[in-house]
Amino acid sequence: MKVVFKNRYGTEICLERIDINKVVMTGYDGNMLRYAWSDNGYKSIDPSGGPYIQTGDNLKYYFETDENMYINNLTYTGKEIIFYIDETDKTKDKNFIDKR
Repeated sequence: MKVVFKNRYGTEICLERIDINKVVMTGYDGNMLRYAWSDNGYKSIDPSGGPYIQTGDNLKYYFETDENMYINNLTYTGKEIIFYIDETDKTKDKNFIDKR
């Protein structure tokens, strides 16, 4: 499953589901990127022009599906942003510890 859209600067952003629990974002300007993190890893990512995405967000709205795709963790590799998704929002659970 793959979706391509333009952010507010006209940059084509691609979100592609590459696994049952993994979505990759490419196409953003990696030179202009803001992010927030904690001891448990990245919490949000904001490429220049958007989209601002954070843990707990549901990607189903980008893919226009009824299936919940909550982001429970994300990784920035320098070339791509990887969102680890699940049907439930585990970030709301105070006892949730990501073992990745």
